[in-house]
Amino acid sequence: MTDNDDYNALVTTNFGPLMGRGEVYQFAPSEEQSEKEKFRRVVTLGGRPFLTPEHSYNDLETKIREGWFIKASELTDTYGWDAFQEALPEKAIVLMLIEPTKKLRPMNSSVPATVASGSTILSLVPSEYAAEREKAS
Repeated sequence: MTDNDDYNALVTTNFGPLMGRGEVYQFAPSEEQSEKEKFRRVVTLGGRPFLTPEHSYNDLETKIREGWFIKASELTDTYGWDAFQEALPEKAIVLMLIEPTKKLRPMNSSVPATVASGSTILSLVPSEYAAEREKAS
């Protein structure tokens, strides 16, 4: 992945037939694009959206430079999806789901109705989250 939306669309278009179009993702075009730029790309080009336009490549890169980090949370029978969402900081960004079968699935707007116990959720969380957790323990 790069910060160039057009290049990412080209690469994901090329890998679509090889890997299956349903398995190829790219960041949504950045919100800074003009209306003309947004509609310039043909709908059949590119991959499925990874995250939302508000979380562009540049946004995630900025957050990481500011000290945000990736946190892995394993879901269990007693710590399920609802408990995970309650414990997650409001500003956190859920990135990926690693299913019990070890299949990696990007978490875009389509969150499954049930996330299986044994799944691991990867989230990008603010650096303050670590300090808050240390104070609580």
